[in-house]
Amino acid sequence: QRQMCIRDRNYKLAIRFSFIYIIRLLAEGESIKWRKQKTNYDYLNELDGHSFKESFNYCRIVFENLWYGRNDFGERALIQTLELYSSHISSLKVENKTT
Repeated sequence: QRQMCIRDRNYKLAIRFSFIYIIRLLAEGESIKWRKQKTNYDYLNELDGHSFKESFNYCRIVFENLWYGRNDFGERALIQTLELYSSHISSLKVENKTT
């Protein structure tokens, strides 16, 4: 879905899918416990002492401002955000393989 959104230049939705994927990877690596009723801030609190906490917080802030806020990000900023999310996703995949 993420790649289809990127191909269709629907970067905002691609960032949403990327953020959800980051949460999924954190849950698969047992860094957080996924629950439907939890908020992004709940997940952030679960990351106390985790090396990915700052990165997750940054991703959370950007996602929430983009998805829920009234900010109109330009295409270039959206692409740069996707690149940053992709980097975080790659790091989490590597970390999950080593644990």
